[in-house]
Amino acid sequence: MTDYSNHTDQMIAAFPKLKEDVFNFDLDPDNLEFQKVFSFYKITLSENSFYGITPCFLFFRNDTSINAKAARVTDKYLVAINSGTITQLSALFKTLDTNKILPLISLDISKLGTSLNTVMLQFCYHFTFYHEMAHLIQKSEYLESGLYEIPTKKEPYDERRHLLELDADAFSAISLSEHIIQLLEDNYRVFNTEDIIDIFALLSATAFNYVLTFNSGSLDLYTYDLVHPHPIIRISYIISNILSYAAQRFGTNIITMQLKKRIISKAYMLGRIVFSQSIMTRYDKVLKENKKEIEAYISHFDNLAEGDESLALAKWNAGIKTNRKGL
Repeated sequence: MTDYSNHTDQMIAAFPKLKEDVFNFDLDPDNLEFQKVFSFYKITLSENSFYGITPCFLFFRNDTSINAKAARVTDKYLVAINSGTITQLSALFKTLDTNKILPLISLDISKLGTSLNTVMLQFCYHFTFYHEMAHLIQKSEYLESGLYEIPTKKEPYDERRHLLELDADAFSAISLSEHIIQLLEDNYRVFNTEDIIDIFALLSATAFNYVLTFNSGSLDLYTYDLVHPHPIIRISYIISNILSYAAQRFGTNIITMQLKKRIISKAYMLGRIVFSQSIMTRYDKVLKENKKEIEAYISHFDNLAEGDESLALAKWNAGIKTNRKGL
């Protein structure tokens, strides 16, 4: 019996209704990928048990769409990642032609110990997982009914839900940023400013594509509506938090405002080349046309978050941190 089978059997014993939801990947062509992802995040959940999110069951859901869900049932926590999240993202990044961008970056990719495709794929996995883990850490009243990464139905505006989603995005962003910093420190004995620009531009370009492609990025911009922030607002908030955390770690004398602008500019360029020119063009257009409205919205929720110790980012900032490693 595999570790995953043993784990899900224990979960089903506690929650028999979940039996039909569990995806068994033993015979799936991507079974090694599923096992690797499961093993890594199971360990990560264990390493973060000090947040009081145990016992926690992680499983793949029998659903071919890209989505994930965090929930709490009585005293137990659940993270469900749709099987389609692994199969679709894996297929996308296996076939992605990253050779187009290698001449545009100075970073020596060979030192990463894996392919650029794999690193970018891991960014997407990490974003999804850490977002869901943040919901567990928040321990909000919504966990009882489950919080989805991508809403499964249209619901009316809920200010608290918007705050929780932005907080989960911010927590995921700083977790991603920490992964990148450790990637540089573990694989590059010496790295310079251009290396920092390249690796964070790659991360940002990947985040642009993932959030805008798979999170209803074609919807007209809205602010105080529905239960999730608009994807264009989300990605702006995510990139801002990634770079702000990098500035904290490296110092504002290195990650200056000018350097942040260079990273975003390069992320735009890489996103257009590797992923979708139309997605990046639309993002840029909407952002410029609605800059003040978006800034006012983010400022409103930043003010709401201030002093709210129940939020995941507040708990991180209180000194509860852990190391982030690659798959």
